Amino acid sequence: MKTVNTDEMYLIKQPKYVSVSIINFEGIDTRHPLPDDIHEMLDVLEGFSDLVFIFPKTTSTRLNKDKFSKLYKACAWIVVGDNSPKTLIRVFDYAREVFESHVQFNISFADNLGNFKTPNKLKDLKTLQLQNPVLDICRYNSNVFFEIYNTPEESGAYAAYYTNSPIIRLGVQTVDIFRKLSPEFIDSFANFSREFIPSTIKWLGLEYIEKDIQEL
Repeated sequence: MKTVNTDEMYLIKQPKYVSVSIINFEGIDTRHPLPDDIHEMLDVLEGFSDLVFIFPKTTSTRLNKDKFSKLYKACAWIVVGDNSPKTLIRVFDYAREVFESHVQFNISFADNLGNFKTPNKLKDLKTLQLQNPVLDICRYNSNVFFEIYNTPEESGAYAAYYTNSPIIRLGVQTVDIFRKLSPEFIDSFANFSREFIPSTIKWLGLEYIEKDIQEL
């Protein structure tokens, strides 16, 4: 494949579902086969949700990202640029402006997929009709705050919260709010990608359903 540009969407096929699952492969060692539980869950998700893959810049150069994405039947893939939150917003923009078909957005780190045991929750009518985000949100303790505010960099200034939910569910209205965030706010999460969504929800005071989606 030709040179891959960061923060550029590579389209494989057109979407066919009302939901899209955005899978971030940070934390996955692609020099080895995917664990069986992740391998199987990607197949389950593809059965009712379009897939978009986010690859970190540090991904093994041996990995043919286009071939990998085609094998797992993804609609598109992208490589992280400056930071993964900015890349996620790029995916949101593409889904809303190009695909124009999704009302439900599921976001997960691939290494969490093995902890997700009830994928049918994502496709039932009750979930599809929900407007508010669905995720557990926890506040960091004072030790983590101390580590953040004692670093000279600006990154982490808003990263006060995190989630242990294996899949975060967002509705289209919330996605559009995220798309309007300032570049300065997004850039502050350069090293805190897992905290981006819960911390933003809390910072903006957005209403959300404080449950792991498996508990609905």
